[in-house]
Amino acid sequence: MWKYKTKIGEEQSTIVILKIEHYDSMGNVIHTSVRNLKINNSRNPNTFSETINHLPIAEEALDRSVTALVSNNSEIPDFSEGYKYWKEAFDNGAGGVFSIEVKDAVKYTEETFSTDNAVAD
Repeated sequence: MWKYKTKIGEEQSTIVILKIEHYDSMGNVIHTSVRNLKINNSRNPNTFSETINHLPIAEEALDRSVTALVSNNSEIPDFSEGYKYWKEAFDNGAGGVFSIEVKDAVKYTEETFSTDNAVAD
């Protein structure tokens, strides 16, 4: 579990590294979960999403984002469904990996969750 450069108001948010995969075309992809968020979610306007269960990010972007190791022993959430959808899309050339800092990926995710057809983890 890592602290990272968060957006304002989410200083308690952390990243958990779930899985690391190497691809010759792009290097290491770090599959992460982001916790302790407060993301607007149009699917449930009375509550917020507190977690992004699966966020694939390029190693270089993660390196630019993390600030301090919190723990080597963190509970790993079930990310199998999000990973499955990502892997299928990735293998078909439609799935991507964030190359921006985590705080910007969180902002992008929140904007996606805020659309009428969004689905949150």
